[in-house]
Amino acid sequence: MELAIKKWGNSAAVRLPSVLLESLDLKLNSLVEVFTQDEVIVIKPIKQKSNISLEQLLAGITPDNLHGEIETGNAVGKEFY
Repeated sequence: MELAIKKWGNSAAVRLPSVLLESLDLKLNSLVEVFTQDEVIVIKPIKQKSNISLEQLLAGITPDNLHGEIETGNAVGKEFY
């Protein structure tokens, strides 16, 4: 696919066709990582965090993967414990 770099305010932009966005399940305002690699511009989708609930995360804690207490020092400001 050949696209042109166009002026966008004081910057430059490449408009991505909706068919390309749809093929990667990207929407407007989706986050992407942009970098160069071997003189090529790479646009890589950033995987969104899953919608796992706190309850689901806590259910995954077992005696085998539970770590011990961690010393974090004395309370500061309005902290208390």
